[in-house]
Amino acid sequence: MEIELAVKFEECVVVAFTWPDHAVPWELADWLRLFPREQCFQQCVYGVVAARNLAVREICKKAPPSIKHFIFVDRDMRPEARTMGFFEPEADIVGCMYPVPDMAAWVRPDDLHLGLVRFSRKVADALPLPWFLFDHSADGCLVEKCECRHFIDLAKANGFTVARAGWCGHSKY
Repeated sequence: MEIELAVKFEECVVVAFTWPDHAVPWELADWLRLFPREQCFQQCVYGVVAARNLAVREICKKAPPSIKHFIFVDRDMRPEARTMGFFEPEADIVGCMYPVPDMAAWVRPDDLHLGLVRFSRKVADALPLPWFLFDHSADGCLVEKCECRHFIDLAKANGFTVARAGWCGHSKY
């Protein structure tokens, strides 16, 4: 049975976040073979928020018009057969589920975490930087919103659709 995919791999750019040692584990390297080699990038920058925003500015916003989708993947993600479901939805932003210490973090239908996420060219062209921020309390002592929720709320406020699909392994859990 053929699965209908919403994306063509040759129309994707993938950014692998590889802090602190540039390492790409075997499982992730094998998965990256789905995409044209010249469209796979590494981002090895300290601080997840800075790394993601830098990737948007330096890679996504400068990509040629033939690129229709962008995929961000963290080095500790372990794609598997069930990860293919990540390519099915036609939403503007699609997150892939993976194990985290508190699985209640996935309870809302639009809860996405950024270990493996894809977004359309429309999102890249429309949203102003910064996309990723930790929102803090007025006194700066508490994180009230992680960079994932900040991004999703920003995108939804600008009319973009959000979906969750597929499953990915995670080396930490």
